[in-house]
Amino acid sequence: MFFVGVVVAASACAQQEMPPGGPEDLRPPVVVATTPSALEIVADLEMEIRFEFDERISERVTGGVLETAIAVSPVLGGYRVEHDPKSLTLKLEGGLRPDLVYRITLTPTVSDMFGNTMTDPFELVFSTGGEPLPTTLA
Repeated sequence: MFFVGVVVAASACAQQEMPPGGPEDLRPPVVVATTPSALEIVADLEMEIRFEFDERISERVTGGVLETAIAVSPVLGGYRVEHDPKSLTLKLEGGLRPDLVYRITLTPTVSDMFGNTMTDPFELVFSTGGEPLPTTLA
């Protein structure tokens, strides 16, 4: 009888929870690198566009699917977005086109594992020919 009481008491304490302590993460994810880099002139038309973050990001975006997290201009066909723990990769069907200036906008729908969502869009401008002007960002 005593043994049964000890087993019941011990099993009541075995609950899995997040460990207490440490500062609460309230900061949204931040883009720390892109491929290609801003204002780069790209020669490889098969290049994938990549956004790398400073922390692990969620596979889910607010208000839609991964493809809605990125806006492409000019739109010249379909594309898909792939998720890695700390990055998003954009793959354009048919690749990039020559002699264009691209503006890729990462919308503020990406969040980290704690639900902190980006507050502002992130824009990447690059070219596949010709010199992209810094005023393109205005």
